[in-house]
Amino acid sequence: MKIIVEGLKKKGYYAEKITPKFMADVVRSAPLHDVGKICVPDHVLNKPGKLTEKEYEIIKTHTTEGRKIMEKAISTVQGENYLKEARNMAAYHHERWDGKGYPEGLHGEVIPLAARIMSVADVFDALTSKRVYKPAFPLEKALEMLQKGAGTQFDPKCVEVFMDALPEVKAVWKKYNQGT
Repeated sequence: MKIIVEGLKKKGYYAEKITPKFMADVVRSAPLHDVGKICVPDHVLNKPGKLTEKEYEIIKTHTTEGRKIMEKAISTVQGENYLKEARNMAAYHHERWDGKGYPEGLHGEVIPLAARIMSVADVFDALTSKRVYKPAFPLEKALEMLQKGAGTQFDPKCVEVFMDALPEVKAVWKKYNQGT
């Protein structure tokens, strides 16, 4: 997240949106993007095989449940706070640049910027991490998949700055993938 938001800032992309507060809010709230998964039954969330259509529909509810959880948290806190970006990430990190994502089928810059940034970071993490239902992809294959998704799945500017920061990305990836 931090690498992408800093890259966007450095290139002058979305300059009206990327303020110091936005940058701090996005980095601070990123770990909350999947909070809605607490509402998904473990037998679905941790299923080792392919999900059925019904199970996939259940998984997809983590976005709307995450939004509800974050909205409840926001309503309990006075004033402007970073949780608004957490809500945007929780709700919309599975939207796609081309409008084929979920939960609302948002597209392009209609998708909140924090969610577009999280989408790239989240998919990179998912691709390069071992899961109960799949092995980790090699780093180069994951990077290739991100590049292929630029302009369809992902905001192309977010992928561009991610790829521009590959030495930093690889350093972070190595730090968290020792011995895997």
